[in-house]
Amino acid sequence: MTGAAVSTVSLTTTDGHTLGADVRLADESLGGVVLCHPHPLYGGSRHDAVVGAVWDATLAAGFSAIRFDFRRAHDKGDAERIDVVAAIDALAPRRVVLVGYSFGSYVCLRTDDAAVLGWVGIAPIVDADDHAAGRDERPTLLVTARHDQYAPPAQVAERTAAWRNVRSHELPSADHFLAGHHAQVAGLAVGFVRELLAPG
Repeated sequence: MTGAAVSTVSLTTTDGHTLGADVRLADESLGGVVLCHPHPLYGGSRHDAVVGAVWDATLAAGFSAIRFDFRRAHDKGDAERIDVVAAIDALAPRRVVLVGYSFGSYVCLRTDDAAVLGWVGIAPIVDADDHAAGRDERPTLLVTARHDQYAPPAQVAERTAAWRNVRSHELPSADHFLAGHHAQVAGLAVGFVRELLAPG
């Protein structure tokens, strides 16, 4: 299972965009993880170091996973939700957990799909009013950084106070870029994924 091959593929969205992606398909019964990267206009890609740490930990844990590049025609996180759905579909029929870092969290926390069992927002951006993660009982994990320049934990807590099933973990010595904390972040994310996807 952990030896399943990683393939580089192209995804086609329902509105005709082509996305580069890496995918590993393991046992269908274990479900999968969809990884969403930071802001593409500031150098974010599927090869981001934080995304890469979670990717490596996800594969080591034996789950299916996909990481992909958002569309080139940036749409401020709105049409990018269609990109996330294309990645979800690539793991079908597996149930999935959506995991996003920074801008990727902004997109994934706002993406709903019947296959989604829960969400993980890493250094989460929660500036919108239409977060799917806040509307129902499916669980959400928010990993915040005490010294986050863009999403301070107090601000995140205020904006998610009405969310129905959310837990938070604050990293006391981290800022938004999470230098020195990649392994810890990956462990938190995959631990949460394991709770939602592991059989039994």
